[in-house]
Amino acid sequence: MMYGRFGAVLLCAALLWAVTACDDPSTVGVGVGPDSLQGGTPITLDVGAASQRIAPDPSVTGNGGSASLWRMLAGRVDDPLTGPLQANAYFDVESPVAIPDTILNAPAESLQVELDLQPSYLHGDSTSTVTLALYEVENEMDAARATADQTFPATPIRNGSGAELTVTTAASNDSLVSFDLPTRWIEDNLEVLKDTTDSGEAFANAFHGFRVEARGGNAILGFGRTGTTMEIRRIGADLSSQFQTQKQFTHIERTGAKPALSDRLIAVDGLGEGLTFSFDHDAPPLDTLAGAFVNRASILAPVDTNAWNETRPDNFVRPRGNIGYRTVASLADTASVSCGAVGVPALSDTTCAVPMVGQAAPASALTDLNVSLQIFRESLLTGPVFAGYRVEIAEGRPQQNTLSLGLPSTVPVVFYASGAASTDSTRLTLTVTPK
Repeated sequence: MMYGRFGAVLLCAALLWAVTACDDPSTVGVGVGPDSLQGGTPITLDVGAASQRIAPDPSVTGNGGSASLWRMLAGRVDDPLTGPLQANAYFDVESPVAIPDTILNAPAESLQVELDLQPSYLHGDSTSTVTLALYEVENEMDAARATADQTFPATPIRNGSGAELTVTTAASNDSLVSFDLPTRWIEDNLEVLKDTTDSGEAFANAFHGFRVEARGGNAILGFGRTGTTMEIRRIGADLSSQFQTQKQFTHIERTGAKPALSDRLIAVDGLGEGLTFSFDHDAPPLDTLAGAFVNRASILAPVDTNAWNETRPDNFVRPRGNIGYRTVASLADTASVSCGAVGVPALSDTTCAVPMVGQAAPASALTDLNVSLQIFRESLLTGPVFAGYRVEIAEGRPQQNTLSLGLPSTVPVVFYASGAASTDSTRLTLTVTPK
């Protein structure tokens, strides 16, 4: 347990929470915080987080979606910062409104079906060659509610052939990755491929999507929903019809040992990993502050941003993207209040979403100062509102949206461990007027 600056620190001369003078990363966004000093002599305390660790949560959702800005990931990468990762992509397509007669009247052997995937994300060796295998998914996918550990099985062996449909190879920096569907798949699906009646219901009922699985290479590629299409055309004719992507999902797993950094904790997006921690209300200084008036409060989890560029091999791309954070808090068993009572939305009967200061990312995960104030005013009056907190990576979200899940990614974030030589470990900063 760490609590520095304990004692009568006069709030840096009451300079509007000007922790800038103290070189505190939480200064980002402090101008929007409350200013409610009350009588007496306020003191500022730093309370170190307890039980701090990186913990996977298989129940976390967020790797699947249907929005136009969504994406999926496929490939393998061995990153010294994340350890070896594998990403398998899933997507489903919907029937076009109409198909030209030239295609409708053509036999299977005169048709070509091609999947085109436009890369918009790279993690790994930019000079690598990536090999990807294509499978058909056996059952309907609920991509939007799929959890981080979800997988969807491929169709079993059919007509004496394996479930694998085809394999393609592409350079990791190619602008297009394509699969040519085999004639046997076209023959098996010809009737429903051509049936556009009832908004393509027959095709939707018969076909449940594709899985793209990594076979080789040292890069993970990402493909946006709008850049992923299936096209059917008649060979030799300048006519085609496109089947647009309607949903996508990514399953990411670590396939080897996780690296260890001294005094650091590594979280990798897409694995359901998050920084979990709590604050001990039964230990000093919090156990001495019951009934104290809270003037200001913030929870800060600083990030070692230098780690993104360390241990990075030549020609290796480690994505940073538009990194943001979201915090999920677990209600204490003895909590007498609900999420709404402290001004935060409920995610479930036991968890709440805590708004963040978006401008603090990616250098730190900083809770909204007004919300933090309400949480700790209530906690010092009636007992802890939350038993613990979990900071999750939310890549690709605008800074003002700190409650939503991020896009699928393999972005690594390095937090400072408790007791690190650096003073930048996760902490609660309170300014209180003791009783």
